[in-house]
Amino acid sequence: YSISVEKVVLDERIYYLILIQQQGKLYKYAYKDSLTGLYNRNYWEQLIAGMLNRSIPERYTLIIIDMDNLKRINDNSGHLAGDRAIWIVGDSIKRSIRSQDIAIRYGGDEFLILLANTKMDIVKNVINRIKRNIRKKGKEENIEIEISTGTACSGCPCEIGKVIALADSKMYKEKALKRLVRTDSKKNISFQ
Repeated sequence: YSISVEKVVLDERIYYLILIQQQGKLYKYAYKDSLTGLYNRNYWEQLIAGMLNRSIPERYTLIIIDMDNLKRINDNSGHLAGDRAIWIVGDSIKRSIRSQDIAIRYGGDEFLILLANTKMDIVKNVINRIKRNIRKKGKEENIEIEISTGTACSGCPCEIGKVIALADSKMYKEKALKRLVRTDSKKNISFQ
């Protein structure tokens, strides 16, 4: 069951509204993304606010994943193909992490993964596994999906804002580097 308590003031008197709900379908829809089956942004916000029975581990690594080419997929193949690409990324994430890890569809084509007590070499393996799964499933469905990732580690849950900003910054650096490489390869510039 989930229990919420709200304080209400009516006619200068304080009342408490207590709502007790059995978790099940309501919980599933409140915290799950319907397209990917991953947790949604609402779950993430409740988690970092400490409102859930689950808490952020003391030591964790955050991975941010952003699809590089969702707009191109939508423009060239339609929004159903774009939705399928988002599903492929979500499914690849689910297949690549442990049951105690937390995967979230944060927004349109952005995903967060919270890995508990994980060393950086393991994190790289997780990212590579996700990319392999995306390539494999994308090839099967004839959808080329490109992603960029950023990671950051922390030893203190109170630093979550800084961890997100650092992982986000690293992800945008990867995106910028990819654009630079694509631009340079179009200009036929070789690096030695």
